[in-house]
Amino acid sequence: MPIKAFAKIATPRYMLIPGNRGAECRQEDWERQHAQVQRLENRRDEHSRQVGELKQAVAENGGDRVERLKAKIKTKEKTRDWRRDRDERYKVLVRQVGEPPTADEAAFLSQRKGWAERADTLKQEAVELENREREHDYEFRNLREQRKVLQDEIADQNPAQQHRASANHDTRRFMPSNGSGRRRHAVRRRTAASP
Repeated sequence: MPIKAFAKIATPRYMLIPGNRGAECRQEDWERQHAQVQRLENRRDEHSRQVGELKQAVAENGGDRVERLKAKIKTKEKTRDWRRDRDERYKVLVRQVGEPPTADEAAFLSQRKGWAERADTLKQEAVELENREREHDYEFRNLREQRKVLQDEIADQNPAQQHRASANHDTRRFMPSNGSGRRRHAVRRRTAASP
């Protein structure tokens, strides 16, 4: 491309027109460019306002919302894991009792009600057994004390019998555990007592 042609393209229009007409062209060019700058500035302001609104919308709905959703998801996962663990524990315990695990809520509630009634019955039976145990323990202590009193009375009545009873008790320790030794001892005592 020749230099003259390039100069014509690069040179503003008002420089090519001589006289007052050039000044008018300059004014028109300036007004046109000023209007274009105003339009571009308005577009820039509009774009920055839209960017601000989008940022605010993201902060209100998107960014904070995502964080809230993450927290909710973690909470729900913990709840799910806790319920899963309880379900597994329930199945193990039900199998230990010898009953099948239930599949629906109605059967579970029925089973739970039956176990509550059974637990109440067992508690009542446990209280009754504890009372009976205390009664038997009290009776046993009373009988033991009565036995001791009777033994003391017997010992006080006849000192010779007490000596013989302790001697027989000592000899029994050295006798064989089979029944024959007892018979001989019993026979000896009878023979010794008869003359």
